Amino acid sequence: MQFAKILSVSFFSILCWHYFTSTDLSDSQKQTEFIAGQDHVKNISIEESKSYAQYLAVSYTEGQNERLLVCRRDCFFQNRYHYFGGGCSRERMNFYNVHEGTSQALIVLYGDNTNPHADSYRFYNNNKVYSKQDLGKYILELYLIHDTPDAGFQGHFYDRAGNVVHESNGA
Repeated sequence: MQFAKILSVSFFSILCWHYFTSTDLSDSQKQTEFIAGQDHVKNISIEESKSYAQYLAVSYTEGQNERLLVCRRDCFFQNRYHYFGGGCSRERMNFYNVHEGTSQALIVLYGDNTNPHADSYRFYNNNKVYSKQDLGKYILELYLIHDTPDAGFQGHFYDRAGNVVHESNGA
């Protein structure tokens, strides 16, 4: 009986920790509030947010900077997230990458595509090609690549004629 009480209290404590260390990011207002508190910034504009697998990426601008927030879904509360990472750049289009564990990589492409007006992108990881055409005004794409030894990649953005308009070599 004593063991059952200890187990119940332990499980309840774990649930409380997961709830109170995560946040609801279900809409742009909640995302803006979280970013303002996390990064201590005020004048932000959410450009786009997208979920893929257990990740949520929020691309936003702060002044002249393109910024990215990446959160990971809580394992107990599916509508709540934990901070995972992020990026900041003065370049208009960016790649964000991180090696997750021993065999998968998270690669995020994000940024303002109004200039250079890229029509497509292509990047390589672990001898595989990932690409997309007909890009819009703003780019936010997430790739969770399994069975890869690292998060390294070489990526390019192309115009309609196939000319490179931006490139990135992620380590």
